Amino acid sequence: MVRTTRLAGRDYSTFFRRFVTGTDVPPYDEIFGYAGYRVEKTPNRFPWLGITFNPSDQGLVATNLASNGEGARAGVAIGDVLLKIDDATVGTTVPALNQLLRDKIGQTVKLTIRRGNEEKMIDSKVDVVESSNYRLVEIPNPTADQLRIREGWLKR
Repeated sequence: MVRTTRLAGRDYSTFFRRFVTGTDVPPYDEIFGYAGYRVEKTPNRFPWLGITFNPSDQGLVATNLASNGEGARAGVAIGDVLLKIDDATVGTTVPALNQLLRDKIGQTVKLTIRRGNEEKMIDSKVDVVESSNYRLVEIPNPTADQLRIREGWLKR
């Protein structure tokens, strides 16, 4: 970090420790506010069984299990084909599966799976994965300084 300090004339070690090699989220609203933008965050919640599925002719095939996931705890194995959630047929797409599970987060569901030639019913809790989408939004009535900074940032 000494080289960065010497070149920039400032010590950026705290910045690098927090935001580059660390896990702190930079103050995006403050940073983008200089150019007359604000950050709009939209939270998302997705049902998750702790299983990665790939579509196949027979249904959704379990291809990966999170070791701490609900599916692994319930006894699902790699290669199992998911046929039903409760009494509803799953189909062959992950979006169809997510649609069935959307309103069941935190609940226990009955998974009907096929393992080899045998069908089994397994109870599994539906967990949740949370993520966020972000987008930049122009603030109304930016100042002349903000517009100048914006123009400088967007200049090629």
